[in-house]
Amino acid sequence: MSAEPGPVYVRSSACSMGSCVEVTRTSDGMIRIRNSTEPDQSLRFSREEWSAFLVGVRGGEFDFPDG
Repeated sequence: MSAEPGPVYVRSSACSMGSCVEVTRTSDGMIRIRNSTEPDQSLRFSREEWSAFLVGVRGGEFDFPDG
């Protein structure tokens, strides 16, 4: 018997370093994000939480003053 494959994480094409933020959607519709250097640890968000976060990112709410 073979183990079921885990979720497939994707990362930004802008990530050129070894430590990248990766994201996946699970079979139950939740969003998981993780640091590629620590693949056994992840944060889990509902679709609504993830959507609200992306709205904030796109709106510049998380931009740091120093760039």
